[in-house]
Amino acid sequence: HKDFFNAQQIIKDNYSGSSILDSAWATLVVNRLAYSGIPRANPLGGKNGSSEMLLSRWNSNDLLKRINYIHSLSDRITITNMDALELIEEAYWDNSSTIFIDPPYVEKGKALYNSYYSEQDHRDLAFLLEQLHFGCPGADLVVTYDYHSLIDEIYELPQHEVLGRTYSA
Repeated sequence: HKDFFNAQQIIKDNYSGSSILDSAWATLVVNRLAYSGIPRANPLGGKNGSSEMLLSRWNSNDLLKRINYIHSLSDRITITNMDALELIEEAYWDNSSTIFIDPPYVEKGKALYNSYYSEQDHRDLAFLLEQLHFGCPGADLVVTYDYHSLIDEIYELPQHEVLGRTYSA
């Protein structure tokens, strides 16, 4: 738990003063040990939960395989620090691609993420996606959201489906 909270603090401090290795480690630790991998969420099993619950998503062998697999694809991966809307618009013109977009939660985003969307940001994303969809053929777009009435308001077309999901603590 102590390592989790130390790693979470590094993220909350926006990695200030942390080396790239310490930043990467903090991100991995929090992603695997926090509820849904969310940086500001509580650790799995709660703040005073058991080590077994905390480590329920930590499988060293599997993590090593995943990291090595991602590394094997590193020549096909580009990391950018672009505005999401600019990146989506740029990537859209590769019609052999599928763009998966998973914006921050509408209602709880500010409480859960260091980078979150305002209502206007969600509206701007919806507007861009609508313009791309109706403007010219391009990449396939898949957008996932937590359900909120705003989504019904700003996304009318194209296909739109609500899926139920039960969460447990």
